[in-house]
Amino acid sequence: MGALLPIAVGGIFIFSGMSIMRNKLRQLRLFETKTYSEYIKLNPQQIRNGRVACNRCQSSDVRTKALMNKTYHREHYCGQCGATLYYSPEGV
Repeated sequence: MGALLPIAVGGIFIFSGMSIMRNKLRQLRLFETKTYSEYIKLNPQQIRNGRVACNRCQSSDVRTKALMNKTYHREHYCGQCGATLYYSPEGV
């Protein structure tokens, strides 16, 4: 019975670490695939007068916000409907 507690605690730590890594990898994959160039390739009709427009509501009100948690990326989203259009790395 006494040896069961350290095994359970160790299992919780291992499971937590694996869960965090899975979420980070999913987030990195999203940042690598949902880029400006990919958005333009999939939505060429959404470029108007040199500006990007939303592929859902066609609004040209595209806003940017910095993502936290040491991702060093920005999210570009529609100011009207809130849809995420693409991500870009900070400093680019």
